[in-house]
Amino acid sequence: MSARGTSTLLNNALLSAHFFNSDTGGFTDPGSMKRRFHKENWFSKLSWDATSRIRTNFTYLYTPEYMTGALYTYDGFGRNTSTRRLTDARSESERGYNQPEMSVTGQVDVTLSNSSIVSVRGAATA
Repeated sequence: MSARGTSTLLNNALLSAHFFNSDTGGFTDPGSMKRRFHKENWFSKLSWDATSRIRTNFTYLYTPEYMTGALYTYDGFGRNTSTRRLTDARSESERGYNQPEMSVTGQVDVTLSNSSIVSVRGAATA
């Protein structure tokens, strides 16, 4: 029997800027925007020879990903400035997506004789 697995994880970002203030006509509203990003990759494989004539392989892949919040680019004329208003930036703080993904596969090989094999495979995704 042998088993293997891997896992990776990525996370968050923060942007601080001076946002445009339409009342003063300048970039006077200091603020920040957050983006929460989460991504995982899990892969596992199990191989097992039940007998000399029966071989099995099973895999599991789990790759969820979600993001909440949006980061604007610095598009103002000054350093670290955005032409968007701070109220617009706050309204974008909950925009995002959730994308869970998972798959499972399995295979069983049965050796009937020296010249014949029966193989059964299956897969499921969510």
